Amino acid sequence: MDSIQKIRNEMEKLQELVYFDENHFLREKVENLSKLETIIQNVEEIGKVASKNDDVQFIYFGSLGNLYRIKEEPEKAIFYLEQAIDIALRVSDNNKYVTTLIRLGEAKKYNNELEEALTYFEKALTVCNEENLISLIDFAYQHKGKCLLELDRLEESIISLTEALKIRVKKGDKALTKSTKDAIQLAYKMLKEKTFPYSSI
Repeated sequence: MDSIQKIRNEMEKLQELVYFDENHFLREKVENLSKLETIIQNVEEIGKVASKNDDVQFIYFGSLGNLYRIKEEPEKAIFYLEQAIDIALRVSDNNKYVTTLIRLGEAKKYNNELEEALTYFEKALTVCNEENLISLIDFAYQHKGKCLLELDRLEESIISLTEALKIRVKKGDKALTKSTKDAIQLAYKMLKEKTFPYSSI
């Protein structure tokens, strides 16, 4: 089994651990930290013996960036994702570039750099539109919308998330569609509470 497949196998284990925290803007978190740490250790071990070609290194840095963000160590996440974005730019791969822009935006968000995070999501959207990256544009809208949610720019958040939802409904991916609907529902809930703070009285 090659290194890329080994890393992907480890990242599949992550999907069983992750949940979206309804009390923290639907951020990705894990309940079992020790299992997450085991995945990180496994990916790091694979990386030590892996070939140093660009594809392997991109998967390696991108995966570690995601893992450390979810572990809530965003500075480490940013360190790895900046190396991934360097590879994407060097090989002129727009899919890799947009994927990493979104991941880096999320890491910046977890590092409480919300305004800067938003610029990464907007850049990802720009590249998607310029290069017609249909497979990634819904992710750019989704992450932009969730960032706007945390910035309390709720109407803008709903607009961005609704764009993501339209695309995801067409894709027919139920899990992605549900995550977008959940984010829209949270945005409307926050908007209602902001507009009618005493509605429960």
